[in-house]
Amino acid sequence: GYGMIGGRLIKVCGLRAADNVRAVAALPGVDLVGFIFHPASPRCVTAVPDVSLPDGVRRVGVFVDVPAEQIAATARRYGLH
Repeated sequence: GYGMIGGRLIKVCGLRAADNVRAVAALPGVDLVGFIFHPASPRCVTAVPDVSLPDGVRRVGVFVDVPAEQIAATARRYGLH
């Protein structure tokens, strides 16, 4: 879970499918699950899968050249940290 044990924070990014999000989030040591919101990326999502995450695992997003207001709105919508 989220805690930077030993100064390390583990983020797994580029997730798209709900079953993958659940499987990755359940792995020992994973702190963050990431979603890419850059349309040029083959791993871009238009919506974050609605899955429960284990305690201490947080959602984050990757954005490229997007206005801060759009990032904030997306973060609120999907519970990104």
